[in-house]
Parts: sequence; C-alpha cells; structure tokens
Amino acid sequence: MVRILHISDLHIIKGAEWNNMRAALLNEVQKRTSALCDGEKLIIITGDFHNFSESTYKNAENFLKELFQIMKIDPAQDVFIVPGNHDVANEEEMRMLYGSDSDWKLEQTAALSGLKSGNRDFLTWRLKAFTSYCNFARELGIYPSDSKNVPAEVHIRNWREKLNILHLNTALVADGTQKDNQQVDADTATDEKIWKKYFEVSLPTLAIGHNSFFDLAENQQTELEALFDRKNVSAYLCGDQHSTEKNRNMQMIRLKSGHRDVPEIPNVVCMKGAADKSDSYSEFGFYWHVWDNKTDKVELIAREWKRDEEQSEFVDFGQKGVYSMRKEDEQTKSTFEKNAKVFDSETASRISENHKKLSDKQHIKKEYFEYLAKELGIIQFEGIPTDKDSGSVKAELENIFVPLRFTYVLQEDEDLELLNENYTIGQILAQNNRVAILAKPGGGKSTLIRRIALAYAYSERKIKVDDDLPDQD
Repeated sequence: MVRILHISDLHIIKGAEWNNMRAALLNEVQKRTSALCDGEKLIIITGDFHNFSESTYKNAENFLKELFQIMKIDPAQDVFIVPGNHDVANEEEMRMLYGSDSDWKLEQTAALSGLKSGNRDFLTWRLKAFTSYCNFARELGIYPSDSKNVPAEVHIRNWREKLNILHLNTALVADGTQKDNQQVDADTATDEKIWKKYFEVSLPTLAIGHNSFFDLAENQQTELEALFDRKNVSAYLCGDQHSTEKNRNMQMIRLKSGHRDVPEIPNVVCMKGAADKSDSYSEFGFYWHVWDNKTDKVELIAREWKRDEEQSEFVDFGQKGVYSMRKEDEQTKSTFEKNAKVFDSETASRISENHKKLSDKQHIKKEYFEYLAKELGIIQFEGIPTDKDSGSVKAELENIFVPLRFTYVLQEDEDLELLNENYTIGQILAQNNRVAILAKPGGGKSTLIRRIALAYAYSERKIKVDDDLPDQD
C-alpha cells in the first residue's frame, strides 16, 4: 500500500488559523504514515509556495522541512513539485536577481506576448522569472546539485522504480489577468527525448501541474490528451482554484474523443493548503491518494479543515473517489500469447479477437455502471437556497427518494381525462413496455429516471425503495 499526500497553494499567512491547521496536518500525516516504510509514501505539491507580495519562500521552506521530517521521507526521492502563478518572481525578486536595469522588464513583457501567441522562442526569457522558485526547490533538497533537471521546465522523474511523474509548468503566461487559456511547454512534454532517460513503460504515470487541465488553452488540452493516453497517465493532479472541482464536466479528462472504449482519467483539483483568517472564499485541505499496488486501484480521499468547526482535525470531504493506475498488463498479455500458440495462427487470431471483444464488453459495462452511480446516485442540494452546511450535504438517492404515485390519462380528441386510481411506477412498468410520464416542472420526472437506471444497474439498490419495480433481465 502506498500513500500519496497531495497538497497545493501554500499561501502561508501566520496567525491562529494557520497555526491550528498546520498542527492538525502534521498530526494526521504522522498518524497515517509513521508505520510506512521507504517506498510506501511520497508527497506531491502542485504549486503556489508563496504570495505575490513576498520576496522569499521562507514560510513555505520552514513548513515543508518540518513536514518532510515528520513524514520521514527523502526530498530528493519522495517529493515532487511544480510552480504556480504565485511563484513567478515579483519586481522586488527580479531586481534582487537581475538588478534595477529595465532589460529584464522588456524581456518579460516580450516573453509573455510571444508565448501567448505561440512563439516558443521566448521560453528561455520567461524561465528567468522562475529563478527564485528553482533556487527554493534546490534548497529544499528536492533537486540535488548534480540533478540535470531544471525545476521550472517540463521534465520526468521516476519514483523508486514504481511510478513515472510528469512535471508541467502551467504558469508560463500567468500574469494575473486571466485564469483560463494558460500555456504549458507542450512541445517538450510530447517530445520522446525527455521520456527516454527516466520513463519506464511498464509503470503507471501521474501528471502534475498547477492549473486545472481545463484552464489550459484548448489546443494544448488536445495535445496533452494524446500524450496522456500514449504514456498511460493515470491522473492529473493540480490546484490553483482553492477548492475541489464542482463542475462534473471538468472532473474527468477524456483521452480519446469519439472512440468506443473511451479512457478517462481524473482531473484532481486540490484545496488550498494554508488557512488564512482573511480568506472567506477558499476550501482548506488536501488529498490522500491511497494506492493498492496489488490491484492498482487508488482511493482518493479529500480531507477538509473547517474554521467554523473543530479546528484540531481534518474531516472527510464529499465522497471517496477511485481511479486506476494505468499500465500494460505484461503478465496477462504473455500468458494469453503463450496459450494462443497451441492453435494455428487463424484460430489464435480469432480467439484473440473474441477475447478482446468479451473483455471490452465487460469493461464497458462496468465503467458505464460506475458512471451511473457517480452521476446519478448522489443528490446534492445545488441551486436550492439554503445555508452553507446544508448546501454541501450529499445524500444517496435511495435514502431520500419518495416513491411517486401515478394515474392514467385518457385522451379523446383534444380532451384529457384523469382516472381516479393511483399506481406505483413498478405496477405501470409491469403492464406496459412504453409509457409517457407527464408532470409539471419539479414533479420528479428526472429523479425517477435516475432511480430506475440505478435500480437495474445495481440489484442491491433496487430493493432499497418500495416502488414495486418488476424484475427484468
């Protein structure tokens, strides 16, 4: 079992709230990882280590060194970080690095304009704005002096021969004017040269960046989708938003648009990692990714720190998610190829194709049912006027579903006649293959369809509601 601690956006403002959140985080980390050995724990931090107004990384540096010590990990082997938009050097930092001469200002202005228009020739100039970040990453010991990787550039690192990690700097054109249409060096990310030295084809891969995948320029999303599929990327970890992703359409990254068996990977947007009394917008917390490396299933656990409740501990936030570490199953592949050699080539080919079709059908059915459970099985009171706590409550559909009663409608010419008898939906479906459900807006039509879909996808959910749904194959 491997535990991955995913934190982001360490805009540390010293005060009572940060002191309490820091203590709670260190306590949970020690509790969850103290029994783990080397090679069973790692940290991923997805950018923003200080505030625009700060000229040093001292607050983040002091906290992270304490975190590494509590977790008992080697930064050079077990810590993986990327820069965020707040890690672009401010004017004070740039003057300290390059003097008061205005040349660096002209370079940065030209670099931003050039990169936004797609001219990669300006990349070297722009990376000068990440010099302080690179020094900070080296000071933490994440990049030893003999490392050839530049912390602010696209690169691959391998975690203890178990996991490939693709580092993406998504803050190249960050200038505080917009959140979307961000840029990453996709040319380098998709170049096989950077993959050859560290990439292990038999291992799964995680991609990490600061911005949400869907805040990147659309053409770069398309380019990275192809790369993620080719390199078996299992998830994209990021931050920036200071809250988890609420838009369902942006929670998963679709890798092969238009294909029948469409792989999707999670776009894991982390909460803000440091509480601040003046911040009433953000959600504060982190993620545990608990990887069972025997089954390659990863349980995704969001942990939230709430200023209005018990500040001495974190609590689970929302439902636990699950994703899979994607990699070639060499053992299954070699076993099947060995068995296929018993037959002539034509027979072996036919068996291979049938095996693939059966596997695809089972996989598609399983994935579709899981999609139904995720999309339809949970009710959240979005759009309903309520207080903050009630609005964040999520309930399983069957726990709050009230069975509807129906009456038949007879139509003669233009007149509608309602019959007096009431029926359950189960009684109606038992006698009719096709029905039209009529009700006013808010009458429960869509929720009923959810109920029916889930009931026939999962037999254990069907019996949770007394609505007489008939047995169907």
